[in-house]
Amino acid sequence: MSLCSSILSLLSTNSAPGPLEAAPLRAEVERLTNKISSLRAELQEYEGLLRKHQTALSIIRRVPLDVLATIFSFVLPDCSTRQDWQVAKNLSLVCKDWHYVGHHFHRPSSTLHLMESKVDYDLVMAWSRRVGGVAGGRTLTVESVNGSRNCSVCPRHPEDDDEVKDARCAFATPALLRLMLEGPILEHLRFTYVEIRCYQHLLDLIASSGASSNARTWNNVKRFTLHIHEVWTPPSAILAADVPPGITSFDFKPPRLTFAVNCPPLLIPLTAFERLTSFSFSWHWVEYSGEALVTVLAHCANLETLTLDFQDQESWLYPDHSEVVKLPKLWKLKITQPNDDSIKLLNLLDTPALTHFEIDLGFCSVNTDVVKSFLSQSSAISQGVGHAGLSFPWASLNFAEFLQRVPYFTHLRVHSYFEGTNLFPCLSRARDTLSRLKVLEISDFPIEMSMIQSLASYIILRQNDRAQNALTTVSVKFQSTLRLLGCVNSSKKAIELLESAGTSLAVEFPELFQEGVGLGQSHG
Repeated sequence: MSLCSSILSLLSTNSAPGPLEAAPLRAEVERLTNKISSLRAELQEYEGLLRKHQTALSIIRRVPLDVLATIFSFVLPDCSTRQDWQVAKNLSLVCKDWHYVGHHFHRPSSTLHLMESKVDYDLVMAWSRRVGGVAGGRTLTVESVNGSRNCSVCPRHPEDDDEVKDARCAFATPALLRLMLEGPILEHLRFTYVEIRCYQHLLDLIASSGASSNARTWNNVKRFTLHIHEVWTPPSAILAADVPPGITSFDFKPPRLTFAVNCPPLLIPLTAFERLTSFSFSWHWVEYSGEALVTVLAHCANLETLTLDFQDQESWLYPDHSEVVKLPKLWKLKITQPNDDSIKLLNLLDTPALTHFEIDLGFCSVNTDVVKSFLSQSSAISQGVGHAGLSFPWASLNFAEFLQRVPYFTHLRVHSYFEGTNLFPCLSRARDTLSRLKVLEISDFPIEMSMIQSLASYIILRQNDRAQNALTTVSVKFQSTLRLLGCVNSSKKAIELLESAGTSLAVEFPELFQEGVGLGQSHG
């Protein structure tokens, strides 16, 4: 529609249109409005196409799937919580490639860790379905908060204080009971940081449910971990407990006892130990008799692996009148932080099948004659075909005696560097007694050229002295540090020095920084 000259002239003046001129002006305004709307819609369409083309050319689309999987693994080290699952779900909805990476490169973890307040039957069942059948089976951990001290449901001991709040621990909720009765088949069930009264309450609920004989989850657990939190003072507070009927592996931390008692019970019926093939035990008792532990081990005729953590407890009362404990199938024994008293337990063990022995001294003082005598009775270890490992911190005061008097060690692990200590002169002096040493692992190693040279000299000395029985593997992990560029140069020199020793070498350096820029370096 074309406007006449009289109407067009109105567009450049301030004069008001007359009655005959207003109608065509309104028509033209309507036409222009419709045209603009049409053009805006077309513009939005072209802008959308532009964004799609730009997105197709984005850098993120060109990231290889293995790199994307690494990023996913960094964001989600595992999928053991509900929040992790939601994040993984959101990431997998971005696009087809992200969905593929989320489901194929970062599968749900076979381990689920729940705090007591987060126990949810539907959540656990959903996790079980997502994990499916995995090698090694599923692991479920239920951890109490502050040892369930505020639980107002589980039976209380007479010695408990009067401060009872409204909290409900997981061991008194229907969700956990239902999981034990109708939940998924678990390979490993872990209860940690829990009070024995709350755990006992769960056992009572299972027993009174009328379906205890058909409790699918509870009865099919193969590996069971029970870590008790509480510190008991009166013996009357001790309650008996039980474990899943089908377990063959048991990791047990009893409550810490601070009162003197001749032979505190282990809470668990002795018949439960007869079927075990693996047993791990952490000792928390002060001024206790070792008779309780010896009694338990006497019922472990099928035991194949045994781990004992004595935590350097003092006043361990040696059971003088105990008989020798025969463990005919035991092939692996690990002892952590023993002392002169608790190490004497080895005098009571008869382990003809032992091929693997580990001892971590910590800062404890240990009778080396007991260890030497015990290892000499193992034909595999004494003949050099077994494995004997020794671990200790740099500042340990008695490692030198061990190295000089016990000749059977094939693996040596040194950790927790202490400034001013250097074990390599001692190793050099004791090289005759460490003739079977094959593997040397060092962690927390200082990035100091004097220490690196000392290590390299020792390795070269070993290789020259024992061409037929030399070190086969050396592993070095350096301290975390904040250095300038000079540290990078030292690292290169360190690699050259250690490689000159001519043995299998694994060197791991920490992240190095220069003016805020990461210069991470590793070498193996």
